Amino acid sequence: MRALRLLAIDLAAFLLAGYLALLIRDNFDFSYNHFESMGPYIGFSFVAGLLFFPILGINRSLWRYSTFGDFLRIGAASLLVVLAATTLTFAFNRLEGLARAIPILHFILAVGLLGAVRASLRFVHEMRSRPRAGANPERLPGEQVLIVGLNVVAALFVRSANEFAADRMHVVGVLGASDRHRGGLLQGVPILGLPEDVAAILRQLDVHGVSVDRIVVALTQSELSPAIREALEAVENGTEVRVDYFSERLGFSERPAPVPASAASVMRSGGPGDTLPSLRNVLDHAVLSRPYWRWKRLFDLVVAFVLIVATLPLMLVVALLVMLDIGQPVVFWQQRPGACGRRLRLYKFRTMRAAHDGEGHRVPEAERVSRIGTFLRRSRLDELPQLFNILVGQMSFVGPRPLLPVDQSPAFSGRLAVRPGLTGWAQVNGGRQVSALDKATMDLWYIRNASFSLDIRIAFMTLRMLVYGEKTDQRAIAAAWREIEAWRAQTSGV
Repeated sequence: MRALRLLAIDLAAFLLAGYLALLIRDNFDFSYNHFESMGPYIGFSFVAGLLFFPILGINRSLWRYSTFGDFLRIGAASLLVVLAATTLTFAFNRLEGLARAIPILHFILAVGLLGAVRASLRFVHEMRSRPRAGANPERLPGEQVLIVGLNVVAALFVRSANEFAADRMHVVGVLGASDRHRGGLLQGVPILGLPEDVAAILRQLDVHGVSVDRIVVALTQSELSPAIREALEAVENGTEVRVDYFSERLGFSERPAPVPASAASVMRSGGPGDTLPSLRNVLDHAVLSRPYWRWKRLFDLVVAFVLIVATLPLMLVVALLVMLDIGQPVVFWQQRPGACGRRLRLYKFRTMRAAHDGEGHRVPEAERVSRIGTFLRRSRLDELPQLFNILVGQMSFVGPRPLLPVDQSPAFSGRLAVRPGLTGWAQVNGGRQVSALDKATMDLWYIRNASFSLDIRIAFMTLRMLVYGEKTDQRAIAAAWREIEAWRAQTSGV
């Protein structure tokens, strides 16, 4: 209910920004004809906002705790809605009566208005949360803290200290990653220098009457260079200052990262148990550093944006059908491992009803899929929301298909070297009909041979698969295995 209320407020503010853009453009002419000409554009803005605002989640954040990421989402959502509304209005009436400057002004005013509401609420909340002067205003905080590391963790620690221990703790400074940060501020706390110079900075602070009691290390173990480690150890062994590794205190002490593996290691062992020492043993640096991957990302960004705008009416129709057939929410998500194992939320239109009936009994999966859901799955229309995954860089149009965590064996993690795809070589050559080992082999083959011509070929094969259904190509599977075996022989010195 709260999310719907905030969505209504955001939509009202967004539509108000549209009318303000009209008034500014026409020198505050309040005549009825001017407002009437905005009708189609405002209507399409409302419909597009109903789709894009919930998908990008701008109505689900707590406004009084808004972060920079929230404001970026506001900008992205506003841009998508304005472009979609402009495109749909152009298709409807060629933007008749709508000045070309109005969408630009609308975007600027919408971002400013939506952002101002959140910034105001955050400011009011911080003013209310600010500690009040007590009976002894000259009393100094009990602990003086110096933070090593300039990142989100450091910012979180400063905000938490101000929120929960303002009368017992004082953060005196932050040591950043670069000398160009010196003199800057993090949440109002000065950046004093580099972590390697921690001993000298402690002496400087002591001259100013600031005696540091604790150093909080906001960096992970892998981010600590030998020079930083040596400097911190010297302080810990030579002074009474306590060094506190924040990740260890929170129970996030680092463990060795999952070791990527390849089909080659499986072939050596005869099963998915063995792994290779590093990703470079699976896919050499020359493969992963090709300029193709950077151009591929640019291509994905542009095409995803164009397709989102072009398919917006279709997505609205599908969302309406799902709502009438299954109910809300119309979009379903699953968490899956993406590039380098990073978690991503894979979005789809819902095709299945609830897993339990009104009495709490488990419903068989075959009975949960509706006729509309079956059609959406067969036509792949349920995967249209994944265009947003591609737009934000979590996925690509072509690449290894993201699997559920339970299906992503560590022995096949070499396929996670690149962004997962909406379609891929393994999908067009067998899909669900081939084994996990064959899929992993074909995914590795694709990564090693990826090119724009191959991507276009896979795109056409995907269209053919949508028409004729999945078909296993044993020749493609055998060719992938031959290349992987040849690579194994080469890398093993055979």
